[in-house]
Amino acid sequence: MKINYSSPIRGGIVLFFLTVSQLNGQEPDLADGWKAPDTTKTKQIYSINQELLSASPPKNYLLAAVETVGVNMLVWSYDRYIKHEAWANISFQSFKNNLRHGFVWDSDGFATNQFFHPYSGALSFTSGRANGIGFWQSLIYSFSGSLMWELAMENEYPSANDIITTPSSGIVLGEISYRISSLFLDESAVGLDRAWRELTAALLCPMHGFNRLLKGNTWKAGPKPNRGNYSPVFSFGVNGVFLNNRFTEKQRFNFWKLNLEYGDVLATAKSSKPFDYFTLNAGLSYSRTNSIIEIYGTGMLWGKNLSMSFDRWSLIGIFKNFDILYNETYKISASSIGSGVMISSPISEKTRLNNIVILSGIILGGVNSIDTAIKNERDYNIGHGANGKIESTLSIINFGKFYFRFNGYWLHTFVGIVGDELIGIMTVGSQLKIIGPVSLAIEYINYDRHGEYVDYPSVRKNNFALRTYLSYEF
Repeated sequence: MKINYSSPIRGGIVLFFLTVSQLNGQEPDLADGWKAPDTTKTKQIYSINQELLSASPPKNYLLAAVETVGVNMLVWSYDRYIKHEAWANISFQSFKNNLRHGFVWDSDGFATNQFFHPYSGALSFTSGRANGIGFWQSLIYSFSGSLMWELAMENEYPSANDIITTPSSGIVLGEISYRISSLFLDESAVGLDRAWRELTAALLCPMHGFNRLLKGNTWKAGPKPNRGNYSPVFSFGVNGVFLNNRFTEKQRFNFWKLNLEYGDVLATAKSSKPFDYFTLNAGLSYSRTNSIIEIYGTGMLWGKNLSMSFDRWSLIGIFKNFDILYNETYKISASSIGSGVMISSPISEKTRLNNIVILSGIILGGVNSIDTAIKNERDYNIGHGANGKIESTLSIINFGKFYFRFNGYWLHTFVGIVGDELIGIMTVGSQLKIIGPVSLAIEYINYDRHGEYVDYPSVRKNNFALRTYLSYEF
């Protein structure tokens, strides 16, 4: 499918920012929000999580399956009868050919395989979640929907990378979008207030909105929900990117960012329900000629408190991650799962140090190809490997925070250009409070890539960016 996706991606992320900015949260983002544990609050959040779980709609396995098939049929019909795509001209014979030949590594582009296929997996996954089905069982729908598409909805041979990436990344996008959309819903609201809430929830998670409409919940009267803990931070400003470490090679972008912390990390470690606690960092930088898209989603699958005292706590957990960084100059994506530790310690009465370390195995990832001659086909290399996330934040009450973040990726690429890629993305920044919930932030970001290949010369690239922006903590 050779389609220009840059405009839909940009529009979707801007819409996401505008809608989530209307949330009324309680605390700042992930590292800034960690405080001394309040066991009363933890028990309350745990109770709220159980209340939300018990309030899920009745399980309907058949309807979820029908919707999964329906989504595939709808997308295929659009491609076949409106777009007139050659690959959508299917028959029973093409289905048999796909079964007989088996899976291959396809040649579609980065945006198609690394974003839109995971989004398709999210739709199938949320068809299960919106029908009362749990996290792990809904994974079956994401995998089955992808399998149906690869075998029956294209006349091209089924894609091995899609059958892996679609469900493994789709569950992250799906669960996060499902839970965020639920934050907007309020069945006690009426009139325009009710209308924008239902519409926003449906835009963020279409299968959630569709099922509410199908079952009559869109206009159903109910009690005001207790949404628990969530902390959106919305930012906008300027992003200056300097290529090859040269101030003369500058690109200026407008910059928007959303940081969202969902749930109470201590309560999640107690309840151990997948994605009761997650973080989402999404950014969009755009100019007339280029755009930069960043999405980093991390959800806790399981957690356990190691220690808890009046002013210090730590825990270990298992985390599912989906990362994607996309622009014309560099592209990186990774679907990973791993373990990590979170530690919060006081430095003084008004100062606290929070640290995160997560080490993960990359199930499948991609990085843009160094072969610039590749056009209109797979423009990236596929591989597996490891990912490390490190974050350290020093928070000062009524002043702001200083932080360091590092995302490191090792990919052994075996599809495309064979070799090994080492990619590091480092961020150093400060955020100083101006008035009330408004802060001024300055960031330095360094992107470093080192590639060693079997049939190509080694590559070393380094770019950096300087960002200045205002943040509003809801």
